[in-house]
Amino acid sequence: LDRNIEDLLNTIRRCPSFAGQSPTNEAQLKAHANTARQAAMEGMVLLRNTNQALPLPKGTRAAVFGNRSYELIAGGTGSGDVNEAYTVSLIEGMKGNTLLSDDELRRLYAEYLKAERAKLPKNELFFLPQQQIPEMAMKEEAIIAAAERTDVAILTIGRISGEFEDRKMGEDFYLTETEKTMLERISRAFHQQGKKVVVVLNVGGPVDVASWRNQVDAILLAWLPGQEAGYAISSLLIGGVSPCGKLPMTFPKRFEDDPTSAGFPGKAFGEPVDMGFTQYRNAEIEYDEGVFVGYRAFDKASVEPAYEFGYGQSYTAFGYSSLKISQDTMQDELMVKLIVTNEGEYPGREIAQLYLSAPGKSMPKPVQELKGFAKTRLLQPGQSQTLVFKLSLKDLASFDEKQSAWVAEAGTYTLRIGASSSDIRLEDNFVLPLGRVVEKTSRALNR
Repeated sequence: LDRNIEDLLNTIRRCPSFAGQSPTNEAQLKAHANTARQAAMEGMVLLRNTNQALPLPKGTRAAVFGNRSYELIAGGTGSGDVNEAYTVSLIEGMKGNTLLSDDELRRLYAEYLKAERAKLPKNELFFLPQQQIPEMAMKEEAIIAAAERTDVAILTIGRISGEFEDRKMGEDFYLTETEKTMLERISRAFHQQGKKVVVVLNVGGPVDVASWRNQVDAILLAWLPGQEAGYAISSLLIGGVSPCGKLPMTFPKRFEDDPTSAGFPGKAFGEPVDMGFTQYRNAEIEYDEGVFVGYRAFDKASVEPAYEFGYGQSYTAFGYSSLKISQDTMQDELMVKLIVTNEGEYPGREIAQLYLSAPGKSMPKPVQELKGFAKTRLLQPGQSQTLVFKLSLKDLASFDEKQSAWVAEAGTYTLRIGASSSDIRLEDNFVLPLGRVVEKTSRALNR
């Protein structure tokens, strides 16, 4: 509690108003928009790129499919969103990045979305989730015709979630029947003419990709990328920027592969509670994973995911070399250095990740744990950069309930440097000769 209060007070102290500055309506909106666009681009993850389907040449004429290509989701629901002044659609962003979109498809989607939007009930409160427009069922003849007059297909698949809008398995994690049919028809029509198919995922969390990814040539995970969404996505599609984002979560092959799926979303009980603007029922869920959450659970069970934690491709390639640990025997801390080199043909940034495997003899330990990550500057082809990590005793420790303390156990630790949790490039070991109590805690909520 003390630590959290301290964080809040430090945040307040950094606010301009705390320093006596007066608020202004002369906000630097263009600069802020550029920051939003840059953040969106650097966070997007290239999941698939077979035979260098991306980047697209400037001037490419694209057949753009999917409701969300025309109305991108900028943020989640409720408190998961912000009141952005605008959201740049993919179609709008393409115009600014020398990509051409098919006129006939634009007309079809504009008419469909306008008609469907008119059917939606009015949202009484702005923060409640808006009912979603179902994906337009595209006739096969229209898809074939689009394939004949364009160079590439771009399909955006969207999912929205957040406050008041939990995820679900059917037609959320998995594709809807309309989406499956459309994807199959698009892939068949374009591949028969030797043309590529690119999927953009406008989602806030994992979705099924394993069942359909072999039908397409490239998958760009755009997330919910804010008001500059369309500019950010199209910049990556044409290679104005090389993707450098990495997955902060695991994408499972099946919903059931996630260790929390069995208990989600819990067991509801009691009568509905009226909150005035919505109703809910109390629910109970058991969290019995212990420390084995996310990638730790997949590692423990040896379950292969669709895309592992930390995964992300680039238009270029990076080499890892010259791993050095400051000492073989750790006392209080040690330094880790390595060199990352751009060995490809495009400028790009790489995010190197440091994982640690502990002895795991005195308390349960994951196969490996992320202990740090570092992003390079923009490296031109052939350029290198030295990255430095610092490990402290706290990084080695686990919480021991019996001692009410963070404890680092003695033994040999394996240090792994990788481009993802599965793509480990460098390894070395060091020893902690004696177990150490790193931090004692108080039993503030002791019963």
